[in-house]
Amino acid sequence: MADKLEQVAIRMVEQPPLYSNEPMNNPDAAIRVMNEFLSQMDRELFCIVNLQADLTPINMNIVSVGSLNEALINPREIFKSAILSNAHSMMLIHNHPSGNLTPSTSDIQTTARMQELGELMGISLVDHIITGRNGNYYSFRDKGEFPDSRVRFSTRVEDIDLTKGMVTEATAPYEEVTDTKEKGDVRDIPTVQTATIPLPVQGKDMDSIMQSLESGVEELFTSNRYQEFLKTMAKFHNYSFNNTMLIAMQRPDATLVTSYKNWQSMGRQVMKGEKGITIIAPAPYKKMKEKEVLDENQRPIMGTDGKPKTEQVEVIVPHFKAVTVFDIAQTSGEPIQTLAPELLTAAVQDFDSFMQAIQKISPVPIRFDEIDGNANGYYHNADKEIVIKKGLSESQTLKTAIHETAHAKLHDKEIMESLGVEKDRLTKEVEAESVAYCVCSSFGLDTSDYSFPYIAGWSSSREMKEMKASMDVIRKTAGEMIDQLTEQLEIILEEKQKTELHEKYGILVDAMEAAGYRYDYRESEPGHIVLAPDGTHEIAGYLQFESWGDIQNWLEDTITEGTDISERVDRAMYPFKYDYTLEEEMFRGNGDRYAIYHVDEDTPGKQHLFMNMAMVKEDGITIDAANYKCVYSGRLHENEKLDDLYSMFNDNPPADYKAHSMSVSDVIITNRGGDMQAYYVDRFGFAELPDFAAQREKILDIVPEIENVDYENDLTCISFYAAECAEFPVMGEVHYDLTLPEALEAYEKIPSERMHGLKCVGFDLKDGSDYEGMQSLMIEGKIQKDFLNSIPGFRENSYVQNAISRVEKYLEERHPNVENPLKSNKKVDNEKNISEEKNEKELNIQMKPIPKKKRGEMSL
Repeated sequence: MADKLEQVAIRMVEQPPLYSNEPMNNPDAAIRVMNEFLSQMDRELFCIVNLQADLTPINMNIVSVGSLNEALINPREIFKSAILSNAHSMMLIHNHPSGNLTPSTSDIQTTARMQELGELMGISLVDHIITGRNGNYYSFRDKGEFPDSRVRFSTRVEDIDLTKGMVTEATAPYEEVTDTKEKGDVRDIPTVQTATIPLPVQGKDMDSIMQSLESGVEELFTSNRYQEFLKTMAKFHNYSFNNTMLIAMQRPDATLVTSYKNWQSMGRQVMKGEKGITIIAPAPYKKMKEKEVLDENQRPIMGTDGKPKTEQVEVIVPHFKAVTVFDIAQTSGEPIQTLAPELLTAAVQDFDSFMQAIQKISPVPIRFDEIDGNANGYYHNADKEIVIKKGLSESQTLKTAIHETAHAKLHDKEIMESLGVEKDRLTKEVEAESVAYCVCSSFGLDTSDYSFPYIAGWSSSREMKEMKASMDVIRKTAGEMIDQLTEQLEIILEEKQKTELHEKYGILVDAMEAAGYRYDYRESEPGHIVLAPDGTHEIAGYLQFESWGDIQNWLEDTITEGTDISERVDRAMYPFKYDYTLEEEMFRGNGDRYAIYHVDEDTPGKQHLFMNMAMVKEDGITIDAANYKCVYSGRLHENEKLDDLYSMFNDNPPADYKAHSMSVSDVIITNRGGDMQAYYVDRFGFAELPDFAAQREKILDIVPEIENVDYENDLTCISFYAAECAEFPVMGEVHYDLTLPEALEAYEKIPSERMHGLKCVGFDLKDGSDYEGMQSLMIEGKIQKDFLNSIPGFRENSYVQNAISRVEKYLEERHPNVENPLKSNKKVDNEKNISEEKNEKELNIQMKPIPKKKRGEMSL
């Protein structure tokens, strides 16, 4: 019989630790132990330090030796070392031989994966540190970028979902809501007197709120409240799941929430007796932290007592608190812009427009065909197409298209395989149907036939983590589709409005007059339309066209020529493209221009109508710009003088000039090279009016441009930042105090794999105004121009406006093939714009001659 081992005796002997007696409870301690070894390496080494419960190191294991810029690792090898070492926790350390400490996408993904696997194994990940050559390091834990993409409930603060939708007492979500929802009519919103429902667990401490959330989620999946929650999600799709859930639990009919102070700043007051809605907001605070003093070699400087010297440094500690917000229905006061514009609502009711928008955002083609069985449609994974059953009602067709588009976005086989995601059929249906319900609810489509009888059965077999993950997927996908559909509907609406304008002959007549021609009704007949020159622009001869469609094409060509009259023609045909009137353009210094003013006879100014300056002074009358109205404005040519303008507006006035000929008491303002001068038309010549231009500028509420401003590099009044999370820039990767080009460059480098929200570029205004502070400028490639210009303090701020213009240019250069609907080719198929011969004949009969302008007795 072979010898065998019957008994083994083990004796424990106290020995000094392999590396250090010092606990690795901070990055400095870890680097002090590991840096000397790693700094000598000329290639990447990925190491794991196994730690005891008191964070003293057990051992260090080199998991992988790579090349100059990468090392391949396997989680199995990492945890093999930790398990065999009986480690309580572990720390990952690897070096960047280049000295660049910026974590790569792989570094971030590895950290997230190791953290999640560590929790499953019961071996927590303390930190992941990247070292350089000179003792410099990057700590994921210290930088506040320790990823936590897992969706779950916990009473621990660090487990709270830091996605979008949280608000602080000083920063309200109203701006974010109005940013993602387009502006509509300005009117008051009727209040709905419903009470705020208390949370299940009373108290505003984080433990109570998290207990309430857990209770709410359990009730959500075991009752008929699921649809109610989806409606709330549709209205607050930019909020985190936690805050959406809190709003739905307390006030499910809420539409727009913000803090008490912000409602006051918008001219609205929270009504007496109203109970607020409790949500979660980050509230980081600063504190002093003791840190070791290092010498030039990054080694601790020892004190006289033999211990390392320390110093106090300021650090930001993540913290969270409960804040109170109120719904708009709980307030009264000044009207605000509604969240659902009537035009957009009309577009939703237009089946063709909405279906076109869905096809635009769908990742695959959509076609209609016969389908056997009860299915209304399906997404074909192999053919990459959506098929919708023929013969469905318009409402059912739209809902089916939205449902299958959600499948195409979420459940494409290749996409799921690339992400390593597996979902059963019921989970896919829950996600797609929930997304469709949110989108339909957001756009006001009928949702009465939606039901979720299977939701309780689905949730009963899932862990809370899996259910929360699906809810977050639903929120993000629904929000993305709502934003994309809104954008496409706006583009479709704009094109439709443009076509309708083209079909109205009145617009074309105005544009012809702006081009210097009058419609000659006496010489015109069907198939032979004559335009007569007015002489002002030195146009020789008549123009003859066969149809109004030909006239439109000629006008479009006139616009593209870039002549003096191009702007006037463009304004006449497309007034919605211009933010400022011609008079405002003059004051804003857009080229050399002039403007003509007549006395407004509905004002006290009528007392000096047609008076010369001598009589005005004799009667003690003051010329006030408030008593005048602008009747015409145009470009001022290089050699054009006041006498030339006087002759033009008496002898050959422009065709689009609809006032009396230039006379005594009229006023002319000229802006040549920024020199603004005003003149009173006198009996002989002109009299200067020193204050008139400034008065008029004040009436128009125009803020003078700041001269000699270095918008490119001046960071004293405005700086820029790039952030991983638009709503709370402090959460995730963020870069402060940058120039705009630097911010845009940093924005491009922020990877999408680790985003907890929508990345953005923003500005920090520091000009001493009431609007100082941080504000988003571009979110996920969408400039926030409409929202910023809706606020006077931003609309009139030259720094902000300059930044908007530069970001617009950046987006155009970055996406040169994406057409701007306002700058796209204006030519439309003649068949769509040429009306029937009968309509043209009726217009020729009804068009009346333009009477010759009367000359008043007091005219010069």
